[in-house]
Amino acid sequence: MEITYKVWKKKTIECENYGLDLYEGGQENLWYIDSGCSKNMTGDKYKFIYFIEIKKEKNVTFGNNTPATIKGKETVMLKENFKARNVLFVDGLKHNLLSVSHMCDQGNEVVFRSNNCVV
Repeated sequence: MEITYKVWKKKTIECENYGLDLYEGGQENLWYIDSGCSKNMTGDKYKFIYFIEIKKEKNVTFGNNTPATIKGKETVMLKENFKARNVLFVDGLKHNLLSVSHMCDQGNEVVFRSNNCVV
């Protein structure tokens, strides 16, 4: 019986580093990068630079099966020169969540390393 070994090589990634801090300008702009979240969302309406109110009531459901109402959506400025589009405004949400899958769907790359995350 022949034993086959795999050789793992470190992948070199060439990407522009936007310098996205999880809390740009202090704890009031803290964003959590969430791999289990399907959409970017916030409960702070004042974070939006563009906003569209949603007339027809829609809900999101969190991991503990708690529903929350989506009141609007559009664009949030996360940091200078870095915007998140189609961010949901969720009534009563206490944290700002950046969805890994949503960011990737919008053409961004999210790389997790042992000591940091680069978007």
